Amino acid sequence: MSHPNFEAYKERLGKLAEHIKAHPDEARAGVAKLSAAAQQPAGDIIKIFVSDKDNKTKYEEIQKIKAGLSAPVRAEIDQHKQDLAHKIGLLTRDEILERLAKLSDHIKAHPDEARAGVAKLSAAAQQPAGDIIKIFVSDKDNKTKFEEIQKIKAGLPSAVVGEINAHKEEIANKLGITPLHHH
Repeated sequence: MSHPNFEAYKERLGKLAEHIKAHPDEARAGVAKLSAAAQQPAGDIIKIFVSDKDNKTKYEEIQKIKAGLSAPVRAEIDQHKQDLAHKIGLLTRDEILERLAKLSDHIKAHPDEARAGVAKLSAAAQQPAGDIIKIFVSDKDNKTKFEEIQKIKAGLPSAVVGEINAHKEEIANKLGITPLHHH
């Protein structure tokens, strides 16, 4: 099951693993901020990252752990991984903004679908998710949208962010926008 971007992904995985090996405390501190449900699997994933297994094995073992998780927990862990990747320059701001632009266009064209998705979220996630959709459909530029969305997410509990991200990834997958952090 090789993805066309698998080589690039493996290279990123390798770089991420090196960073986590060099800064295990930073990675663990990040895990401590996650919701209770995400902490154990995220800790297990970090253990795989810092092991001496080859990247293909690491990738397979990480996928196995993620396959057993609920979508919000998986999205929460991916967000943590994406933040790390972004911090160490593996995920460029341009790549993130490009995805944002595609999502934005889709949500603008199908606002009812986006709102219906929000209605399925937990009570705690509905209000912020609605606010994020308002930002998506606004006429602000992508950089401003990105910053405003990050600001909303920064004030939310990790589990709620995970839930909102899972909804966003669902739309992104439909559009064929594969997130760079989990091919």
